[in-house]
Formats: sequence, structure tokens, C-alpha cells
Amino acid sequence: GPANHYSKEAHANRINENGMRWAFYETNLFGDPEIAIKDPNPTVDVEVFITQPTQHALYLNDGSPIQLSFLTQPVIIGDITIQASAETNPKDMLERVTFKVNNETIAVDDEAPYECKWNPYKKGTQTIQVIAESTYENSAEETQSVFVLW
Repeated sequence: GPANHYSKEAHANRINENGMRWAFYETNLFGDPEIAIKDPNPTVDVEVFITQPTQHALYLNDGSPIQLSFLTQPVIIGDITIQASAETNPKDMLERVTFKVNNETIAVDDEAPYECKWNPYKKGTQTIQVIAESTYENSAEETQSVFVLW
């Protein structure tokens, strides 16, 4: 760039002096300040959705959901497979999907389909959290409350 060029042009007559020789090497090693060494991280949009459990559904031992419109949150009896869909824009920049229950990590999945088996050991209302992270540390999350009977 221009800064590199002008620095050499201004001191061309002194190139054989020891001090100036080091200045030329320094310019070459560190480069031109007008040229970026590395492009900044690209903007990556991340989306994640919990696809199972779904609202107004009863789950019995990891079976198919039974839709009950009067339920205010999913009800779980026994094990369940938590499923999520995640994507990035631009495509193929998703690093991992982390599954948490009550802020405790229960699984990390780095390949679609994003899912994990959960065997609840605590009864009552629980909070499921799914976090999708991109290659450049952008992330998105979704949470859902569920009620565990046993």
C-alpha cells in the first residue's frame, strides 16, 4: 500500500545505514497499516426451535405426543427425546446445539438431526433450553417449560 511505498521512497538514500536497514525490515515484517491482516468475522444469523416436546401435548415413555388442547405446557411421563431444528445464514456454519434442563447441560450435538434423550429425575415444572452456536460464536436459544409427572 501507499504507506509502505512512501516509507521506502523517503529513505532510499540511507538504506546502507544500519539503523535504517532495521526500519526497512520492520516495515516489511509488520506490513502496511492500511492492509487488513484478517477479515473481520462475518455476520452469521442463527435460528433454533424446539420441535419436541410441543405445546398442548402429553408424552408417555418417549412415545408419540397425545394432543390435549387444555394443557398449558407439555406434560412428560417417563423418558422423552428432546428435538430441535437449527440453521444459520449463511448455510453450514452451525458448530453445535447444546441441550440444557434447568441450566444444567445434558447433551451437546454437532450433527443434524439435533436431539437428545432425557430421563427426568425431578418432578414438577422443568425448563428446557436449547442453544445453537455458529462457527463465529454467534448463538440463539429457545426455552420451554414442561411439567414432569414421573
